[in-house]
Amino acid sequence: MGRMLDALRRTDGVPSETEQTRSTMPALVPIADAEPMLVAPDEIPFIEVGPCKSMEASPSVLACSPPANLPHLSIAPPPDERAEPLPNHSAPRGVQFRPLSPRTLARSSFAAELVAFHAPEQLAARQFRDVLDALSTASAISHRGSVLLFTSVLPSCGATTTLLNLAITAARRDRQRTVVVDAHFRRPAVADRLGLPAAPGLREVMAGTIALDEAIQTTEQENLLALTAGIRESGGVRFVAESLRSLLRQLRQRYPLVFVDGPRWDSKPDVMTLAAACDSVLLVVPENEADTPQTDALLRLIPQQGARLAGCILVAEPSPSR
Repeated sequence: MGRMLDALRRTDGVPSETEQTRSTMPALVPIADAEPMLVAPDEIPFIEVGPCKSMEASPSVLACSPPANLPHLSIAPPPDERAEPLPNHSAPRGVQFRPLSPRTLARSSFAAELVAFHAPEQLAARQFRDVLDALSTASAISHRGSVLLFTSVLPSCGATTTLLNLAITAARRDRQRTVVVDAHFRRPAVADRLGLPAAPGLREVMAGTIALDEAIQTTEQENLLALTAGIRESGGVRFVAESLRSLLRQLRQRYPLVFVDGPRWDSKPDVMTLAAACDSVLLVVPENEADTPQTDALLRLIPQQGARLAGCILVAEPSPSR
């Protein structure tokens, strides 16, 4: 382009009308409000962009400052030539929305299967209220206080879940102070379901390392308390009939309802001692096991072994959790 302009300036012959007009123009060319630009009569202002992205311009263009009222324009360099972002100007990140589950919103430490707490208006929660009414009708629950042992036919059929839902129902509906005792030393689960520390608990009380009042813990549900199983490091504690009977007698005097979570009924010494110290036994049976010979035999065996069997609680199906 530069050579073309030089050729135009050196053209022989009669000047064109454009050149004649240019020769009569004043040397000062006003551009908006900027300083006047001095242009030689024989100079044509130009800007040339070369192949290496460099810029060349005539002296008059380079000497001219841009008008103050022109908008500022910035041109981003190609992606491969962009500089790294400044430390205080990090690149924007993607935005995502993740809804929280109802349990997270509630911030409850209770296990999800405790429907009597999480969803008291659902059908399952209403069924636990019906079971509690049936226990009162059958005199399994008395006004002077009751200690009920929950045991099961199978190792995993929802006995602990049933006990905790009934305890929550009693504490919530009847506003009775109810205490849950985890006497299932084989597979303790009450502390985990209620979101409580495992110790201090029943093991520590039976070992005499802590007082009963200090071991009882409050829970998220008003009027519901818990005596967890404790920890195994407390020693090989075994149930002694007199000590266990004395402990449960103290609880009966302080709380209208005492629900004891025990192992399945297999006629071993720990479950037999528990049954002898409690007022009544409730057998949790899967509905599909209600009419089996095993269940019929157990219903006859429990009274023969000296326990008072108050009745059976049928659950819909065997549960993977106790």
